[in-house]
Amino acid sequence: MRRYDEPIEACFGAGSYSTLEDELPGLPAEFRWRRHSWQICEVEGHWVLADPWWEGDRVDVAVEQRDIWQVRARDPWRGREGVFQIYRHQGSGTWSLLAVVD
Repeated sequence: MRRYDEPIEACFGAGSYSTLEDELPGLPAEFRWRRHSWQICEVEGHWVLADPWWEGDRVDVAVEQRDIWQVRARDPWRGREGVFQIYRHQGSGTWSLLAVVD
């Protein structure tokens, strides 16, 4: 597994990319990462991860959570397919690519 934790643009339909979750909640139909579009073909798993609230100088009850999906996606232009872990920050609604599964 290769870890990236980089921002992605999530597309929920009609070909318009957005980094905001409030347009259409849930899993995007495709995402754009490093100038390539990846169409999501299959969801292999979904889980919620909370950042470790106990680390740092003080305990903070406002824990940021991430909805993480492990998806199989394909790049239709290059004919490649891969398994990706993508997530949405619940606080900001932005999307990121956590990892590419080898």
